[in-house]
Amino acid sequence: MAVKGIDSPRRVLARTALQVGGIAKLAAELHVSERTLRGYVLGEEAIPEGLMLQIIDVLLKQLPEPPKTQ
Repeated sequence: MAVKGIDSPRRVLARTALQVGGIAKLAAELHVSERTLRGYVLGEEAIPEGLMLQIIDVLLKQLPEPPKTQ
């Protein structure tokens, strides 16, 4: 369900922050300031494409390892 006024990259960013334990932890992981990250989440600044790729990497780290095949 889409939330009016919130675009997909911002939703992904906010959801990722929740998954890793908050804005502060995600900001540290992405090597940006908390203030900058909050600006992205609130839509005050455009999220750079490169940062979205980093966010995807963070999300992938959260996935369980697939079973090993022999």
